[in-house]
Amino acid sequence: MPQLAGVLTSGFELRILRRRCDGDGRIETRHIHIEASSGDQAIAQGRFLAQAILEGWSGVAMLTNEAGALIWSTHKHMPPPTAPGII
Repeated sequence: MPQLAGVLTSGFELRILRRRCDGDGRIETRHIHIEASSGDQAIAQGRFLAQAILEGWSGVAMLTNEAGALIWSTHKHMPPPTAPGII
């Protein structure tokens, strides 16, 4: 298990799919690895990043833990995700 400044951390994955609000253009995807000492900390970081990346766009953001389980998600002008990679 990785450590940050002597604190054990776990790896979380933030996946974001976004498109222009008018629906034109391609869907963009981003995958961001987040190291955090707890799920709550990872959710806080994921929420902050998702809000910034989805500003002015429609899309979904999904945060998974090391086991790949969905632990947090949000959507903006799109249906909520049912699982990672499925809209």
